[in-house]
Amino acid sequence: MSWTTIHYREFYDVPRIFITKHNGKLYPFDCPFDEDLDDYPDIYRVYDLDAISEDELQGSWEGLPERAVSPLGTVLVTQVQFDPTKRNSVETAVLERLIADRDPQTTLVA
Repeated sequence: MSWTTIHYREFYDVPRIFITKHNGKLYPFDCPFDEDLDDYPDIYRVYDLDAISEDELQGSWEGLPERAVSPLGTVLVTQVQFDPTKRNSVETAVLERLIADRDPQTTLVA
């Protein structure tokens, strides 16, 4: 089992937007509040993101998904395994599956 550190904003039961670095690339997981549902949806939208500065990480993340290189896919919030605090790290298997699904040349190691 492999884990990666997260940086997050907006916490309601779990982080509602967080960024993680995996194999040198940044991946934001976004689960914005849905006004029509009057609740948070049950999925994260995951993106590839170019490098951003530490200043940008400290500032507002509004519009961060729009800066993404490309969408990577979606994953159920319940499929993301957080550390016990739900604030420090995530298990990488769900991200590795998304990457493998997008890139048929990627081999997923179980």
